[in-house]
Amino acid sequence: EDDLESLAALSVEEDEEEAVAFSGWRVLFWDVLDSNAALLLIYVVITLDVLLFMLDLVYLVQGWSFQRLLPSFRFPSDTLCLVLDGALACLYTFEVVMRVFVYGRKGYFLNSPMVADFVTVVTSTSLVVLGHVCRQSLVLTLGRFLRLGRVATVAVIARERRFTRRFQRNEAELELLLAMEKSEAGKLIKWRIESTSIALGEKMGLGGFGEVYMGIFRGTLVAVKQLFQVNNANSDGAALTIEDEAVTLVNLRHPNVVLFMGFVHEPAKLWIVMEYCSRGSLRETLADPTSRLSPNRILKFALGAARGLAYLHGQDPPVLHLDLKTANILISSGWDAKLADFGLSRTVDNIQNNTFAGTVQYSAPEILEANTFSSAADIYSFGICMWELAARQLPFQGISVMEVLWGVVEENLRPDLS
Repeated sequence: EDDLESLAALSVEEDEEEAVAFSGWRVLFWDVLDSNAALLLIYVVITLDVLLFMLDLVYLVQGWSFQRLLPSFRFPSDTLCLVLDGALACLYTFEVVMRVFVYGRKGYFLNSPMVADFVTVVTSTSLVVLGHVCRQSLVLTLGRFLRLGRVATVAVIARERRFTRRFQRNEAELELLLAMEKSEAGKLIKWRIESTSIALGEKMGLGGFGEVYMGIFRGTLVAVKQLFQVNNANSDGAALTIEDEAVTLVNLRHPNVVLFMGFVHEPAKLWIVMEYCSRGSLRETLADPTSRLSPNRILKFALGAARGLAYLHGQDPPVLHLDLKTANILISSGWDAKLADFGLSRTVDNIQNNTFAGTVQYSAPEILEANTFSSAADIYSFGICMWELAARQLPFQGISVMEVLWGVVEENLRPDLS
C-alpha cells in the first residue's frame, strides 16, 4: 500500500510538472500569436491572397479582354497557384489550430469572431482543395472568395486583441496604483504640497533638525519646519529624514499629537507642515517667569503628554518617539499638550540599535549605551519631563553633557527628588 501511495504521489507530481510545462508552452504561443509581428504577417498574407483572388476573378470573368489590353501579361501558372493555395491553406490551418491550443477549446469556441474565423478557414480550405482536385475554376474561385472573409474576422480579432491589451495595461496600472497606495511611499503622495502654496512668516524657533517658521497654508495658520543641510552632500540624508518623519506623522491622528498637514520635497526645500501651536513648547512655558501655572494646568500637561505617548505605543507596531523632551511637547491655544518633532521616531519593527541620537539629559541609559531598547526608553524620558514640569527647571543643571552621560549609565544618576 505504501508503494502504491508513493507511486500515485509521483504520478501526481509528474502530471503537475507536465501541466506547468504545457501552460508555459501556451503562454509562449499566445505571446507569438498576439504579437504585432504575427498580426502584420497575417495582413501581408491576406493582401497577397486578395491579389491572387483578383487575378483569378479577372481571368475567370474577362480573361480574353484583359489579354487584349496587356498582351505581354501572363497569368500565374496552375502550379504556382497550387503552391500558393497550399501554402495559404497550411498557414491558416496552422494558425487556427494553434489558437485552439492556446485559448483552449472552450475559450476559443465560445468566442463568436474566432468561431467565424474557424468556419471561414475550414470552408475556404475545403473548397480550394476540392477546386484543385476536380479542376473546377468556379469552386476554386468561390473558395478563394470565402478565404477573403478572413479580412473581416482577423480585423475583429485584432480589435478584440487591442481591447484586451488595453484592459491588461489598465489592470496592471491599477494594480500598481493600489500597491503604491498600500505602501508607505504611496501614502505620502497625496500629502505632498507645493512650496508656493505656503506663505512663510517669522521664525519661531530652532530645533535639532531644522528651523521652525510660522506660515499660512490655504488660509490656515501653520508651523513649517525647514530641515538643515539641504544644499550639501547630506541632502539625500535630509530627504530620507523628512520622508521618515512624514511616514510616521501621516498615520497618527490624536488630540495630543501634533497634526501633520503635509510636506514639501523640492530642490533646496525640505519642509514639514504641521498645525500651529500658539503657546510654543512646554519648555518655553516653564521657562517663562510670567506664566502662572496652576496645579490643574500642570496636571493637564502631564495627562496630555501621557495620553499622546500611550497612543504612540498603542500603534501596531508601536511607535517610539526616542526624543521626548519638554521642547518637543507643544502647547496649543487651549493649553493642550501635543507631542511633536518625530524626526527620530521609529516603529518597533524598524529600530536600528547601536546608534544614539537625541538629547542626553532626557535619554534612557540603554539609549546612551546604544543597547537594545523598547518603549521603556520613552517612559524614562517622560519621567524626566514630569520632573521638569514639577521642578520648573532643566534636569541636571550645572553638570556637563559628558558627566551626565557617564553618571546616568555608570552611576545611576537621576534628577534629585528631594
